[in-house]
Amino acid sequence: MAPAPPITDSELVSGYLIVAYLALILYGIVIAQAYEYGMHSAGDTRLMKYAVLAVAVLETVHTMFIMHASFLFSVTDFEHLPALLLIPWSAGASVACGMFITIIVQSFYIRRIYVLSERNWWITGLVSLLLFARTPFNFATAALMYTLKTWAAFRVNHIGPLITVTFGLGLSTAVDVLIAGILVFYLYRARTGFKNSDTLVHTLMAYTVNSGLLTMCCSTLALILFFVKPDSLAFAGLVQLSSKLYANSFLGTLNARRRLRTQIAETRNTSSGSKIPSSAVVGGSSAMIAADRRTTPPTLKQIQIFQETYQVSSYDHMGMGKDSDEFNVAEEQVEMVKVQHVL
Repeated sequence: MAPAPPITDSELVSGYLIVAYLALILYGIVIAQAYEYGMHSAGDTRLMKYAVLAVAVLETVHTMFIMHASFLFSVTDFEHLPALLLIPWSAGASVACGMFITIIVQSFYIRRIYVLSERNWWITGLVSLLLFARTPFNFATAALMYTLKTWAAFRVNHIGPLITVTFGLGLSTAVDVLIAGILVFYLYRARTGFKNSDTLVHTLMAYTVNSGLLTMCCSTLALILFFVKPDSLAFAGLVQLSSKLYANSFLGTLNARRRLRTQIAETRNTSSGSKIPSSAVVGGSSAMIAADRRTTPPTLKQIQIFQETYQVSSYDHMGMGKDSDEFNVAEEQVEMVKVQHVL
C-alpha cells in the first residue's frame, strides 16, 4: 500500500482562508445591522441594548482574532509548513469569544420560547440545559488548542479534541434544531384563522427556520469536515463563520421587528375600520362614560365613576353576536396583541 502523500501548505490552510474571508464580509453586515438597530432602539429595554452592544464588541474582537490567524497563514508563515502546523494563540481565543456570542444569541431565542410557551419552565429548562451543556466542551476545545500546540496533535494524535469538538458541534446542532422546532410549533399554534395575523405568524416562522437552518448546516458541515478532512483547517473556518451567522440572525430579527410591528398596527387599524369601540378589546368603561357625557348635561354635583370591565366573550351585552363581523374583528385584534408579544 502506497504511503499517503505529504500534506501541503495549500491543503492545510486554503479552506480556512476562504471561509475566513467570507466571515469578514459577514462581520461588515453585523456592524451595519448594529448601526441600524441603534438608530431605532428607543423603545427597547437597557438589557436588550446592552446585549446588542456586547454582540457588536465581541464580534469585533472575534474578527481581529480571525485576521491575526489569516495573516499568519497567508503572509508570515506562508510556504513554511512547520510554522503553519503550529496553532496560533488567536485560534483558541476566537473559539472562546464565539462561545460568548452564541450564549447571548441563543439566550435571546430561549426567552422567546419562554414567552410563546406561556412560561413553560420544562421546555425552557431543557433548551437552556443543552445550551449550557455545550459550553464546557467549547471552552475545553479552546484550552486544548493552547496545550497541544500543533494541529497534528490536535487533529490526529490526541483523543481530547475528538471528544470536545464532537460534543460541542453536535450539541450546537441539537440546540439550533430544538430552538427552531419549538418556536415554529408555538407560532403555528398561534395562528388565528384570520389572513392578516396569520401572514405575520408565517413571516415569523420563516425568520425562525431560516436562521436556525443556516447555523445548523454550518455546525453540521464543520463536524463532518473535522472527521473526513484531517489534513485541512476548513472545519475551523466554519466554526468561525458560525459566530457571524448567529450575530446576523440575532440583529436581523431585532431589526425586522420594526417592520412587523408596523404591519401589526396597520392591520389592527384596517380591520377595526371604526366599526367597534376600542373598549371591545380593552374594556367597556370608557365607552359608557363617553355615552353618559353625551346624554347628561354637566352639573356641579359630585361625580362618581364606576369602572366596569368586559371580557371579549361578552359581546352579546354590546349587541354583537359571536358570528358577527364586529366580533370577528375584535377577536382578530386580541390575537394580534398575542402575536405582537413575541416581538
